[in-house]
Amino acid sequence: MPKILVVDDEADVRNVVTAILNQAGYDVVEAEYGLDGYSKAQSEKPDLVLLDLMMPVVDGFEVLGKLKQNPSTRSIPVIILTAKIDVASERECMRLGAVDYI
Repeated sequence: MPKILVVDDEADVRNVVTAILNQAGYDVVEAEYGLDGYSKAQSEKPDLVLLDLMMPVVDGFEVLGKLKQNPSTRSIPVIILTAKIDVASERECMRLGAVDYI
């Protein structure tokens, strides 16, 4: 069963996304904060990461950069799932290695 890591500081968003993915048959791991998400990506080795950008302390840009610089997590696809709607953020995420921006 494919494993998806959902990293978002908003509990309501995590709960909805997790419920939808579980219903679709995915194994879901959750992380509330950026550093926790980075740590879980290393330990859980998910098949995909859904990553929010706007989080306290360590934001999604920094997490994405760390994931793509680390040889053990570099190949994990990352989709940005965010309410931040601006072209500059989307371009930066794609430059850092995200596969999509939603």
